[in-house]
Amino acid sequence: MHRFLLKGFMMPMPGSTKVSPSVRRPDDARTDPRRSAAKAMPRPNDPRSLVYECTQLPMLIIDPQGLVVAVNPAFTRVTGYPENEVIGKSWHLQTSYRHSPGFIEEMWSTLKQTGHWQGEVWNRRRNGETYPAWQCTSAVKDSTGKATHYVSIVSDIGEVKRRDARWRYRAHHDGLTGLPNRLHFTDELARCVERARRRHQTFAVMFVDLDHFKWINDTLGHPAGDDLLAEIGRRLQGAVRAEDLVARIGGDEFTVLLEDMSCVADAERMAHKVIAAVGKPLKLQGQPLSVSASIGIAFFPDHGHDANALLQAADHAMYRAKQAGRRTFVCSSLSPLSDLTQPMRLSVDVNSQA
Repeated sequence: MHRFLLKGFMMPMPGSTKVSPSVRRPDDARTDPRRSAAKAMPRPNDPRSLVYECTQLPMLIIDPQGLVVAVNPAFTRVTGYPENEVIGKSWHLQTSYRHSPGFIEEMWSTLKQTGHWQGEVWNRRRNGETYPAWQCTSAVKDSTGKATHYVSIVSDIGEVKRRDARWRYRAHHDGLTGLPNRLHFTDELARCVERARRRHQTFAVMFVDLDHFKWINDTLGHPAGDDLLAEIGRRLQGAVRAEDLVARIGGDEFTVLLEDMSCVADAERMAHKVIAAVGKPLKLQGQPLSVSASIGIAFFPDHGHDANALLQAADHAMYRAKQAGRRTFVCSSLSPLSDLTQPMRLSVDVNSQA
């Protein structure tokens, strides 16, 4: 075969298939990022290669410049990105736009300085869907301690977070009515106390108890009672303002947090609306029925300086409303609960208004 010299390289004649060993191929490590990961990748007969290929968790190998040089099959399966679309691209290609540039820069800076970073991130699949993930990235170093590559393992934690959210919802909401439960209400009430204390504001708490609910359960059965409680929950939410918090704290007891309500007259008007809403006729198991409620009202800070004291004051006022004949509301007084015969600070009979 005839060959000629060109600037020190042995070049083949046209039609020849041989290439001199001194000629650089297009897939040289300087032009193909995958070749730069060769030393970091386990060899085919190395058992570690099975981990890389068979693990169900997405893995990326990144060079010191932050470019992707390899991904495992799980990466493509989870993210939808084929290998040829990520090789040579920035390592945060899959990071969603929920993160600021500062977050990405700080992550990379920590990785370069310490050789390790892990934390929760929001990633983006090829179809644009975002998902929460736990990402753990560590440096691969040579004998001199210099980082030659970084290996990143990504775990989709979307289902874990959804499961946690369901448990948190169940822990803070009533299963029958869907309203916040006692735990949720007392937590929010405590936060409201702190806000009002800082801002030197006042607010009101209502304690709402259905009248003769036991009779409904005993006469019509517990399923009818459950239907009634669910309906009362809906009526209470419809009677108060959108920003007010309605909760079922147990049995036939409901509470309402009326933030930014400093006027007794405003609380009176709200109590009238609640009693009127509860008292509207309804049918349970095909039978017409009318129910009523007794309400106790307490104000911060006049009737309590913390959540427990306010709830107790509103509860005491509600019992005074029961003694006053039910279907009414009473504003808390500072007198002890045991002295129910003392004159009430505010007691309004609303039988004619419901």
